[in-house]
Amino acid sequence: MRYLAPALLAVSAIALSAPAFAQAPQAASQSADARLKALYDAEWTWRTQELALDPDGDREGSDRFPSVDAASQARRAAYWNKAL
Repeated sequence: MRYLAPALLAVSAIALSAPAFAQAPQAASQSADARLKALYDAEWTWRTQELALDPDGDREGSDRFPSVDAASQARRAAYWNKAL
C-alpha cells in the first residue's frame, strides 16, 4: 500500500502530460506545412515571371518568350539551388 500512492501519482502525471506532448508534433507539422506552402507559392510567382508564363502556367497569353542566354540560365540555376 505504501508504494501504491507514488505509483498512481506517477501514472496520473504521465497520463495528464500526454496531450501536451501530442500537440508538439502537430504544431511543428503545421509550421512545416506553412513553410512548404510559402516556398511553392514564391517559386510559382518567380516561375511565371521568369519563364514568361500566364497565371495558369501556359505561354499562350504571354507577350514574350523566356530569355535563354547564358546569364539567364545561370541566374535560374542559382535561384533553384537556393530554393533547394
